[in-house]
Amino acid sequence: KGMSKVAMYDVSSTHVSQLISEAFKYSHIVLASVTYNLGIYPAMHDFLMDMKALNLQNRTFAIIENGSWAVKSGDLMQKFVNNELKNMTVLNERLSLASQPSGAGSRRLHRGDPAAPSQGETDLQREGIHAHAAVRLPCGRT
Repeated sequence: KGMSKVAMYDVSSTHVSQLISEAFKYSHIVLASVTYNLGIYPAMHDFLMDMKALNLQNRTFAIIENGSWAVKSGDLMQKFVNNELKNMTVLNERLSLASQPSGAGSRRLHRGDPAAPSQGETDLQREGIHAHAAVRLPCGRT
């Protein structure tokens, strides 16, 4: 039981043409994005805009959102999918993550230290692990 043939891509390092090609293959797509300046992470927004431009239709989406002070990306992605894409379903359940700097990075940020991480940067991001990715799931449910 469960899903098979799951593919995951980081929209910040995968060319949008590959993302679009994969999106046309599958009926279920999980969109995961950080909130960036109270909006959708730019690379994810570009991916959404390309889905609209290429008239991707008849898909089911799940949404994962992440942010520090104001987690907004999930609402914005859902609004985009509902209003700009045709014949789409967004699942009611959403995974929402609230992150914040921790440890020494947090203390540097509060002191105004120039070596502090950028606003909202997490330990995972400093290690090169980012929370913005698009995941495609094949059709079929259990």
